[in-house]
Amino acid sequence: MNYFYCYDGQMMRKLQDKNIRYITRALTVDKHLKFWLYAITDEFQQALEEIKRTQI
Repeated sequence: MNYFYCYDGQMMRKLQDKNIRYITRALTVDKHLKFWLYAITDEFQQALEEIKRTQI
């Protein structure tokens, strides 16, 4: 399985609005940046493409 690391809070909220749930949220070890981890599924890919289309 492949994973998507999301470091953007706005992107996380847009995915959440499309009912895509993250596996976990955590902080990077070195810089303590927050990220959300998603499994890349067909549903995730479709939601990500929709988000990308609306941002352009």
